[in-house]
Amino acid sequence: MRYDVMYSTKRLIDSMKMNNDEMDLRFNVSKLARDYDCDWRTAKKYLSGNYEKRERKPRPSKLDYFKDFIKQKYEQGATAKSIYEYLIKYGYNGRLYEGKYTILREFCKELKLNETKKAVVRYETLPGEQAQVDWKERFKLHSKHGQLFEFNIFLYSLSFSRKKYICITLDREQKTLFNSLISAFKYTGGVPKKILFDNMRTVVDRARSEFRKVVLNEKFRQFSLDMGFEPNLCRAYRPQSKGKIESVAKLIDRLKVYNNEFDTLEDIYRIVEQFNIDINNEISQATNQTPNELVKIEKEYLSPINDIIAQNYVSKSIMKRIVNRESMIEYKGCKYSVPTNLIGKIVEIKVEENQLYIYYTNLFITKHQIKDQKFNYLKDHLIDILQHDAFKKYDNGDIEQIAEDNLAKLDQIYKLRRNNDE
Repeated sequence: MRYDVMYSTKRLIDSMKMNNDEMDLRFNVSKLARDYDCDWRTAKKYLSGNYEKRERKPRPSKLDYFKDFIKQKYEQGATAKSIYEYLIKYGYNGRLYEGKYTILREFCKELKLNETKKAVVRYETLPGEQAQVDWKERFKLHSKHGQLFEFNIFLYSLSFSRKKYICITLDREQKTLFNSLISAFKYTGGVPKKILFDNMRTVVDRARSEFRKVVLNEKFRQFSLDMGFEPNLCRAYRPQSKGKIESVAKLIDRLKVYNNEFDTLEDIYRIVEQFNIDINNEISQATNQTPNELVKIEKEYLSPINDIIAQNYVSKSIMKRIVNRESMIEYKGCKYSVPTNLIGKIVEIKVEENQLYIYYTNLFITKHQIKDQKFNYLKDHLIDILQHDAFKKYDNGDIEQIAEDNLAKLDQIYKLRRNNDE
């Protein structure tokens, strides 16, 4: 029945009901229904006064079955579009659900809005109570010669004093994490009670964990017991829970000013060493004091390092280097040659007595006698380098002669400089 008919019927019956109350009249419900083209039950309902509009039950959303999954993935950083494309494979817009991208996108907008409205409590810690750890992965800088250096930066910060320690690493293996943490303890003056990590693979055994229930890697758990700290794991995909170390990560972008302003990886190590000094002498916006001032208070609450136990986790004799474009690695300001197929690769160097041993993926590559000569080539390496450079069109015999001449000149220059120094 049309709305105007129902409205007129209601008005008439209301009028008749009023007259009925005043005059005690009775009405023929069926006749009223015929006269006003409505069902007799409708006329009776309005005549009795019971015509309040009933609330309709909310219709189920096409997203109801998927909402928990969508919320989980969106919190982990997935976009609405990627979630939609994924759910298509599981019947989201099939015959069963016929869901559209629009309602999924709107639901994700609501999630984002609700997350934005959440209050964030500022969490402060007592001296010696906590430190936070993170990695800045795959940081890239180019040398003056255009060579690309890609490395990781280990980040450590004491939560009370904001005393920071950063260092360059060429990988993020567990032994590298142990070495970096021990260096951080020594640099900041001791071990805090707790250290906050994210769910990095060197800390958490993911294969034995369930969603939101993580299990510590056994070797890392033993390391934490030996060092005397309790590892805490922050909530995944929630940077607010480790905000102090996140602010340190933002500081690392200041290193980009050195792009095209250095020669070797050794220069980067020296730049980062000075950067540690600079950032710990800057006034923190959170405390209005420098970390170096506040760490004097915090040191009293840090546990001392057990050097004997720590030594079991430190491998000082093995160092890592990136092979540069000249097919050489640097050690104490001098360069040593390696085969050209290792250019851009990370190699390990080990020093024993006066010999420099070079390994790649645990395989022995070559060795050099350690000298204070700037450039140190082995004959086979120099021939290999010349064949890849401007001399690649020469015959092998000519290249070998050129290599021998160059080595003889380098030896002569080296002897002249030593004699001059003496």
